[in-house]
Amino acid sequence: MKKIYPILLVFIGLAVSGCLNQNDKTGFTPDKPSISFRQQSVNVNKDANEITIALESNLPWRVKSDAGWAKVKTDNGMESGDIVVSIARNRLREERIATLTAWITNDSKTTLSIIQAAAEASESITYHVKANGDGLASGASWEEATTLPTAIDAAGDGDVILLAAGTYAPVALIAGGESAEERTFEIHSNFTIEGGYPADAKTGDVADPANETVLTGNLGTTQAYHVVVISAVKSSTHKAVLKNLTIRDGKGHSKNKEIYRYSGDSEYDAGEGAGLCIGVSNAELINCRIIGNTSCMAGGCIVSYEGSATFTNCSISDNSATGNGAGLWNEGEVTMYDCCISNNRADFACAGYYGVGGISRIYNSSFIGNDNYKGGKLGGGAYLREGHGRGSDAIFVNCTFAENKSSSGGAIALYGTSAVGACGKFISCTIKGNSADKGGGIWMNNATPTAEFYNTIISDNGTDIGYGGTVAAQESQVSKSFSIIGSTLLNAEGNTVSGWTFDPSSMLGALDFHNGGVTKSFSLIPGEANPAINQGMGISELNALATKLGLNSELVAKDQNGQTRNEKSIGSYAANN
Repeated sequence: MKKIYPILLVFIGLAVSGCLNQNDKTGFTPDKPSISFRQQSVNVNKDANEITIALESNLPWRVKSDAGWAKVKTDNGMESGDIVVSIARNRLREERIATLTAWITNDSKTTLSIIQAAAEASESITYHVKANGDGLASGASWEEATTLPTAIDAAGDGDVILLAAGTYAPVALIAGGESAEERTFEIHSNFTIEGGYPADAKTGDVADPANETVLTGNLGTTQAYHVVVISAVKSSTHKAVLKNLTIRDGKGHSKNKEIYRYSGDSEYDAGEGAGLCIGVSNAELINCRIIGNTSCMAGGCIVSYEGSATFTNCSISDNSATGNGAGLWNEGEVTMYDCCISNNRADFACAGYYGVGGISRIYNSSFIGNDNYKGGKLGGGAYLREGHGRGSDAIFVNCTFAENKSSSGGAIALYGTSAVGACGKFISCTIKGNSADKGGGIWMNNATPTAEFYNTIISDNGTDIGYGGTVAAQESQVSKSFSIIGSTLLNAEGNTVSGWTFDPSSMLGALDFHNGGVTKSFSLIPGEANPAINQGMGISELNALATKLGLNSELVAKDQNGQTRNEKSIGSYAANN
């Protein structure tokens, strides 16, 4: 009998094959695709949870979500079955919708809506946090102080976290993170973190920036890729606010590594924004310091495309990048008041402020001692270039550039492609004491970028090879009005005014704080022979320019120190105040 079995199997196989061939010349007729969810929508509450959704299919399928907060855990199957979806807590004060799409082929698909209820629209909650707080405490008072991770997890739009002086390191992974270095303080909603309260704070105490409150990326055996990430969804009523904080010791990844964030549905690179990473969010920083961070790109801070940030009385200093952009990297929209970007170091392009197709409005700020000479690249103090199909649109008002160093453009460099160039406008600025091989003051790489100078001093900037100590550019790229370039006074049309000579060594004073100013500037030395005293734009002319450019006219009419500008003074500092 054993010898008969193989013969029988062959016979049976031939018989089956013959039957198939009789019914289907190809040997196989696939089922017609059929796929559907058993319901069109699912309503879920505001809290984090998991839901199970039934799917009917007669063939293998796949499924995806269009929202990071609704994460599909079962993304494929062979036939009808259940899909498990992880739902993140909704901290927004508005309903949100995610769409699941399941498909067999491009022509055979089905969708389902997940509708999550809004967070409760109540008055803002204040959380009190101390370095030695209790994670199980309510945080309702200083006596019931909780921990920072607990407060961040609980906070929603409009809430406030009061932070006592001390040093805080992140313990929670960023959404989507896996490794220890992906621990960060993730600002997932539009709440405020205000530091500066006494370490032993009690009821009635007020914040003082002198009470140093540090958010550190030092994790002991390693360092965080980002100390702080702001991923809050843009809101018409609230911003993510950081106040009286020092952000330091972040260390970005050395290689590109995309990390998906469900909060804000944004993607960030682990090698960018070691100190602070601002996503597609509205952020505001007040009295903050971003110091001592390093990364391959954007060592100190990055503002992503479509993100926006306002900096007031902030310092971005002593950060480094093995690539580009050691200080502040802007792809979105940045406004700055009374800030200092200083002593940052980059191995390649831009040590200080890097505008990559972004919009910048910068008032009363200083760019001092930034250096990327080592890499032989562009822009010591600031570098403006194209990005995301648009050129940088930057306006600097009452700003000082000093002691910056680069290969090209010691103070500022502008760059563009054949199609899109950067545009920089400088109003009542002083650019002195910078150095480069090319363009100690300003360098423009080709005919695409443009620069406009109003009521500005560009003088005493050195070059190693004598190539454009002031402005190295084609004349068609540059317009100058009521400005001093080198030793020459120019009128409204940019023509030389005879009878005046500017000597920076005897007509500009020391780089220092003046008249209560919070950023450094060069004083003007009074004297009838000094054209910077009274040969520039008048207050009415500055106001008209501010209106034309959509600027804050009140600030334009004052100097870098916030003092009322003397009639027709040139540069960032107004004499005799």
